[in-house]
Amino acid sequence: MHFYPEVATDEWVQAALTIQGKIGNFDLTYAYSNLDRDIDSEADYNDYGFWYDTLAGYGAYFYDNDGVLVNPSQHIQAADRFKKSSHEIRLASPTEDRFRFVAGYFWQDQEHDIQQRYRIDGLADDLSVTGWASTIWLTKQIRDDQDSAFFGEMSYDFTDQFTATVGARVFESNNSLEGFLDSPAAIRRRVRACP
Repeated sequence: MHFYPEVATDEWVQAALTIQGKIGNFDLTYAYSNLDRDIDSEADYNDYGFWYDTLAGYGAYFYDNDGVLVNPSQHIQAADRFKKSSHEIRLASPTEDRFRFVAGYFWQDQEHDIQQRYRIDGLADDLSVTGWASTIWLTKQIRDDQDSAFFGEMSYDFTDQFTATVGARVFESNNSLEGFLDSPAAIRRRVRACP
């Protein structure tokens, strides 16, 4: 059974632009896309929290500022911010030629700003993440993924029925994750002490 509100708002803006032109007989194409997305959500965490807070006994250590035990039920407040943009430029030789090629470059950047706050209402300050009242666990991270690639393809018509094609893509990915995820030291000490 769930006891806390479960809602989500998902707002996003997506745009794309393609520009096509010619350099002599060659086709030049530039493509751009951009996404901004914000998701705010609340979820009941009792499906999971019940097992370790009640059955394993960890919930017996959750008290308020007066030392009185509180309801160990948890709920999550989350905010996810996504940004994504990509660029691609390619040059293609005339399609009617016996020998044809396409060559280009692609670049993409994605960022995910993550905040997940696991709450226990009325939790004591010394059991809460510093600066986050009633928060038993906090995840605040920024993940950044960057991808780039050079690509190309060549085709040659030996006859009207036989064409040879060869292509290659050389790429590089750079990924990083920075931030914080933890519970207060007082909780870690108590959990380690549990039988």
